[in-house]
Amino acid sequence: MLDKNLMVQELENAWSLPFVLRVDCKKASGGVFTWHILRLDEQRNQGPKERFKIGGKVAYPREAFFSWMRGKMR
Repeated sequence: MLDKNLMVQELENAWSLPFVLRVDCKKASGGVFTWHILRLDEQRNQGPKERFKIGGKVAYPREAFFSWMRGKMR
């Protein structure tokens, strides 16, 4: 059985930027999550704990994004 935390840790280690843009969440999550899912979770106050804007685009600190992703896995 695959260790989900290990899988997310590997994705996090492979992500070279200190942040994840909302539009890049599919790439950062290995194709698991789309920006639509992320935005819906934000509307429900279930998204990543932190976010900010860069050039008008929504971004998440790397740790906040991957922590959110861990929380979504069952």
